[in-house]
Amino acid sequence: MFNTLKKMITELGFTTVKSIPKESVIATHRVVDYSPENNSRFKLKQNQSYPRDVNCSTCSHQVVMSNWTYDQYSKMKVKVRVVCFRCLPNIVDKEGNPRNIVASPNSEMRKDWETFIEETDKHTT
Repeated sequence: MFNTLKKMITELGFTTVKSIPKESVIATHRVVDYSPENNSRFKLKQNQSYPRDVNCSTCSHQVVMSNWTYDQYSKMKVKVRVVCFRCLPNIVDKEGNPRNIVASPNSEMRKDWETFIEETDKHTT
């Protein structure tokens, strides 16, 4: 369905938010798909991701979350759905495009994140 992460993000319309809305879906990498060296590509510490005590709601694999996202997620009384990037295309096929797929909270973080996605796609395609 999506041959690059950037294409997936563009077509699904990830949103920029100041806080994570209740009806959101957090899309992220599985721990096994994320290299700690990736954090060196981010200029902003908020965008750096680490393994968390959170699992994909579809396949149950442990995921990584950025510092900013995990801070928001850990404070939620009612947790939003977390889906890994491998499962996200299946969710879209079965359920349609989730209304709010969380990206980053401000334009500076979003630009940092988009640069990372472009670099990731260069190394995986």
